[in-house]
Amino acid sequence: PEEELKYPVFCFLPVENAGLPFIFQANFDLTTNRQSLHRSSPLNHWLCRQLPRVFAELIQSGVPEIVENPQWQALRNDLVRYLPKLSQCHDPFWRGYVQLLLDRVRNSRCILTMSGEWETPCRVLIPPAAGLLISAPDLLSYGGFHWLAPSFSREDALLLGCQPLAVTHILDCLAKGWQPIHDTLPALYSFLGAELRQVQEDMRREILITSIARHQIFLLDGDIFADLQSPIFLRPSHWLHPCDFLSVRFLQASLVLDADALFFFASAGVKQADSQDVARSILYAHLKMYLEARHVITGAQVERWLLEVQFLRDHFDELATI
Repeated sequence: PEEELKYPVFCFLPVENAGLPFIFQANFDLTTNRQSLHRSSPLNHWLCRQLPRVFAELIQSGVPEIVENPQWQALRNDLVRYLPKLSQCHDPFWRGYVQLLLDRVRNSRCILTMSGEWETPCRVLIPPAAGLLISAPDLLSYGGFHWLAPSFSREDALLLGCQPLAVTHILDCLAKGWQPIHDTLPALYSFLGAELRQVQEDMRREILITSIARHQIFLLDGDIFADLQSPIFLRPSHWLHPCDFLSVRFLQASLVLDADALFFFASAGVKQADSQDVARSILYAHLKMYLEARHVITGAQVERWLLEVQFLRDHFDELATI
């Protein structure tokens, strides 16, 4: 690991150690022995108050003479190394100004985003290890966030105040109309399951699951019903409707789900289908086709369908081997 930088405060010559990883030079009011700053000097307080402002303006500078300087580029690309740490600053006089500097930096455009722009940490999310569950344009449109650039250190981003993607961010995007695409669904289900595993409080987990279940993130296999469009997005709340007997069996067959994804489905109340579910779903498909074609239904037709369902239920295992 790189050696931590630590320089004294200067008034043309070294004066005292403030725990800063850069040289702070100013015409301070000094004590008689020139070994420390006057703590009660208005000038010294004014000079120290300028440090957070100047530092933040420097890292956000757009002046060509500054931006083209290799030292400025080194500062921008390795910013955390040049930020003072409260743990290294034991003097109460300097701790207050160090805190102001850190707060000012965290409200400045110091994070490189995937689009190549610099943004404030509060507007940048760190993507999960699984990759981008939401495209960068969708994340900005529906969530108001940018993705962290792959070249920017994730550890540094956390220290500067960026947040990792969380379930609440997914929920906010869904609430504003975002809909996941097929290719990202396995990773999304796995991410949600892994996040739910980390929730210790049952009540909190239940609230999150209920919130997720309000949105259309369950991709069902449209090939089950030839007369329905594929893919079909249905809200889980519809599963309790007499005509909608849908379950994991009818999720897209191409989805490969890991243990976290299956945990998510189990938590959300999605069950494995049995022969009764399949039979009822076939009945539903026939019923829908009939109603759409004739706009009428008769008791005899219903009875025929019910007999068909009973036959399928009784002979499901045998039919499955044909």
